[in-house]
Amino acid sequence: MATLLITGAQRPVAANLAVVLSSAFDVVAVCDALPPRRQAKTTLPRLQGCQVTLAANAQDAADLIHGIGPQAVIHCGGLSASAWEATEFNANSDSAFICSAAQAACHVEAHFTLISTDAVFDRPHLFHKEGSRAESTDAPWIHSLESAALEWGGLVLRTHALAWSATPSATLSERLYESLHHRTALSVNPAAYATPVLVDDLAEGWLRAFDRQLRGVLHLAGSERVGQLRFVRSLATELDQAESLEELLAYPNFAATHHRETSLCSRRACDLVGWRPLLFGDALRQFASQCHDGRWDALGRTVKSTPTAQAA
Repeated sequence: MATLLITGAQRPVAANLAVVLSSAFDVVAVCDALPPRRQAKTTLPRLQGCQVTLAANAQDAADLIHGIGPQAVIHCGGLSASAWEATEFNANSDSAFICSAAQAACHVEAHFTLISTDAVFDRPHLFHKEGSRAESTDAPWIHSLESAALEWGGLVLRTHALAWSATPSATLSERLYESLHHRTALSVNPAAYATPVLVDDLAEGWLRAFDRQLRGVLHLAGSERVGQLRFVRSLATELDQAESLEELLAYPNFAATHHRETSLCSRRACDLVGWRPLLFGDALRQFASQCHDGRWDALGRTVKSTPTAQAA
């Protein structure tokens, strides 16, 4: 079986890609930092079917790639966070990590993929294509990180993936879960729209791109443009918590914020590799069911405290 090395395994997208793709590859999941709540124990996340290890810096990651000699490398750094995530990026750190990993992958003749973000775009257009120019204020440094992968013949996959986390994270899904569980306010931006895709569909799209050894920039996102308000209400409904949510919603003044229109057009991926993501409703039902269908177990996460389990 071919070997796949995935970096950033402490992040939601990487952890889920590792678990999903472990059925097709020998997966080495590499954390580039220890999750905060685990630092005292100096232990790594437990990901079902994967070998999990740590690369504390860019050189460690390069050494791992040279030593293992994988057939494919997927880097999920700070750019794997979507536009809806309240995440602090470290562009300098990510640049060094991307350059080292991409160069090492090239040297061992491994296919290299950088998972990137829909936050590169903003208004006024809908369903941005790979070459669209309606860019956000973050676009220059995002492009610089993407260029680091492209210079070494890599594939850049822009997306907005729905993925539960093995460790604390700032995804909208996790913030919704915490809000429902602890009965705290949830801030939502009604003006923010994106094209969320289930991480399982992202894995399938990547696998098709890898089989064809695609390079360059490609969008893998959902087929429906969805607003934050619709998203949280729909997910709360799937978790049997629709009534509880309404009293928790808060609408701060988002007038000055960006990333209000980050929808992606994935038509090129559909044409190139025959990829078809689930419709939003079907994707969300499957996403909600992952709280109790074994995915949380596979991520090493406790299941007993889900809102659905409480309601039952």
